[in-house]
Amino acid sequence: MLLASFMLAVWGLAMLFLSSSSPDHQRFLKVVGSLRASSHLIDPASNEQPVSDGQPAGVAQFSDEINLIHLRQELLPLFDQLMQHGKGRMVEREEGLLIQVNADLLFDPATRRIRSTLQPFWLRLAERMEQLPNRMIITGHTGGQRRSSADDRAATNGWERSVTMAAVLADFLVMQGKMDPARLQVLGVADTLPFFREQQDVKPAAALVDERVEMVIARN
Repeated sequence: MLLASFMLAVWGLAMLFLSSSSPDHQRFLKVVGSLRASSHLIDPASNEQPVSDGQPAGVAQFSDEINLIHLRQELLPLFDQLMQHGKGRMVEREEGLLIQVNADLLFDPATRRIRSTLQPFWLRLAERMEQLPNRMIITGHTGGQRRSSADDRAATNGWERSVTMAAVLADFLVMQGKMDPARLQVLGVADTLPFFREQQDVKPAAALVDERVEMVIARN
């Protein structure tokens, strides 16, 4: 009921703003930023600010922002239930909504199969994305330690391993979630973008965080 009231108020505000004969686009961007901040779409632990490119915005941009807010609010309770010891996060970035999951939580031990406990979340995401036009970018990241899964042993280097990790999740979304593969982009970046930037004294826990899969639900 609270979410419905929130969304009704948001759309009322949008229509009121867009009905003006000469909209103030800077004011529009401030409204969007306030909505995103009040909806906790910005990661409070980061230094990121609500995105504002200074360009004129209209109905499509406002609708896209509302969709991201609504999607995050809907998925976050289920996502939080599945995350263990901070091994995942869902935050907004400039490019879109980021969903990050550590590899040791995403996959069954010693395999590259999606854990059964996480499958309902990904299936719900796939179902929800049927109603949205956004593209999805899935990127695999490797850490400083090799894993022991059969897929990893077959891979000759971190580039192949990282692509494999991303491809497994993409395949699950297509085969089980019935998503259009044309909407998915799969990337592997090996260990070139570590989550922990302080590489002088890498701790074992850092490698576990570096070994991860990130999905970005891109802005239109």
